[in-house]
Amino acid sequence: MKILFLYTVLLSIKQDGNLFMHSILNYNTAMSKKRIAVLGQGITANSVKKYCEKNQIECVDPADADLVISSPGIHPKEYPEVQCPIISELEWAYQLFQESGNPPTLIAVTGTNGKSTVTAMISHMLDIPYAGNIGIPLIDFVGLEHEFPTIVVEVSSYQSESFDTFTPDVGVFFEYYPGSFISTWNA
Repeated sequence: MKILFLYTVLLSIKQDGNLFMHSILNYNTAMSKKRIAVLGQGITANSVKKYCEKNQIECVDPADADLVISSPGIHPKEYPEVQCPIISELEWAYQLFQESGNPPTLIAVTGTNGKSTVTAMISHMLDIPYAGNIGIPLIDFVGLEHEFPTIVVEVSSYQSESFDTFTPDVGVFFEYYPGSFISTWNA
């Protein structure tokens, strides 16, 4: 069975309660006034650009941005040298969920092998949508928190390297094998 690939299930606990949430809200309050750059040209990048257009957030060149959003397949070594933060689309979607005041419950799945299989299995078993590196960007669910109160998210190692505030309610963590984190740890 595929479930045998599961080594450890970690429950992540939100830290500092209201104080932690307050710092996220202060950061995001100015989010709509920021100039965003998007790294990538695939599904995730297009979803981020659509979100920005819908919410009247200006998309600019990375050199002119206040915040850069990276697609999941972009290796951190390929990030441009800029003065602003570079975060993953998952990190940004998470921050926007927190700003909504009614964030969905997030189940994050990460590790070396089996992420897509387990993400799809959890989605099917719980009859909830899946998002993230499995093909549907998490940003597509921002604004739909009432319709989708729980989402399972596949997380790549590249995406997890740029997490600052992303704190899933449940984390499924598979063992990482050598070479999984080749960007900053083995540079």
